[in-house]
Amino acid sequence: MRSSPENPPTCCICDSDAVDAVEQEMQHFLFCRECFHLQRHNWQPLPYQNRYLAPTYTAERLADQFRFLRTALDEVFHVFELGCADGSFAAYLKAMVPGIKRYEGLEVSPNAVDAEGRLERVYRSWSEVEALSEGYDLIIASHVLEHLEDVSRCLALFKQLMEPNGRLFIEVPNRSGHPWVDMDFNPGHFHMFNTASLSRLLAAHGFEILQIQGGAWESLRYPDSLRVLAQLYQRPVCRADRWLPRLPKDTTDLVIWGAGGMTQELILPHLRALNPKAIIDRDPSKQGTVLHEIPVCSPEILNDQAGVTVLIASLDYESEIEAELRGDFAGSVNRIIKLRELLAP
Repeated sequence: MRSSPENPPTCCICDSDAVDAVEQEMQHFLFCRECFHLQRHNWQPLPYQNRYLAPTYTAERLADQFRFLRTALDEVFHVFELGCADGSFAAYLKAMVPGIKRYEGLEVSPNAVDAEGRLERVYRSWSEVEALSEGYDLIIASHVLEHLEDVSRCLALFKQLMEPNGRLFIEVPNRSGHPWVDMDFNPGHFHMFNTASLSRLLAAHGFEILQIQGGAWESLRYPDSLRVLAQLYQRPVCRADRWLPRLPKDTTDLVIWGAGGMTQELILPHLRALNPKAIIDRDPSKQGTVLHEIPVCSPEILNDQAGVTVLIASLDYESEIEAELRGDFAGSVNRIIKLRELLAP
């Protein structure tokens, strides 16, 4: 941010005025004491429209980014990449994810010519992209944000382009990008991000981080990058459609064994959807109580049942409960379901 006596400098990430001027090797920075961000002061961006970018994607880097993103790619159909360079990552993702129907990107450098053969469309200017209103399931910005002075404009663009349930993948150098290098003097880099400042930036624009990783390799010069997967923040909702569908579809006559912590934390919010016949527990202090109108009983009630399905709602005592069900109550139990089977990713 440029400043004047009438307009003192502030942090471009958290807007704090707790900034210190830092001068190193004739280069000027501002350091924020609130989010620890380092930004250039009175900076002139490089004319990337005239600069051909050297390739940085190797087979190892492509595979590493793909592994990080894998859990978010199951329902990705439309992708937008900010700074798609020569389209190497686009070509790799399209080969690995057959469901991708449209992959578009922005590239202002001459590398866009190479990218045009790998993407469905390559935009050459910010104005073209800011005129878009299409929804993308995944937005990628790998080693781009550090080059942009106005990151707020960039995050606003992401929100404009993203589907409500979309994902945002960002990779930036972690501080200087190298554990043995104190300052990033790359003239094209306006920002030196860290975990605090990148998190603050995303939160300020309505994004929450789903995954974050340090030590991501970009090149020998930048072997330490921050890698983030984020989504637009959604107010917490207790949804029954996450793990309950993993119950066998023919589950009937359900009995829940356990009225303790796991039932209170995970099952109680969905008790009506499960509609169990009873909840059983060996703890006498729990017997005779009621959870959402369902009585808590002694396990001995199983002696009066036949063909029931028992959900073991315990992780710590699962093996002991299973042994008891297969021993003392084998004649009453038709099926045993374990909570760990429903929770396992």
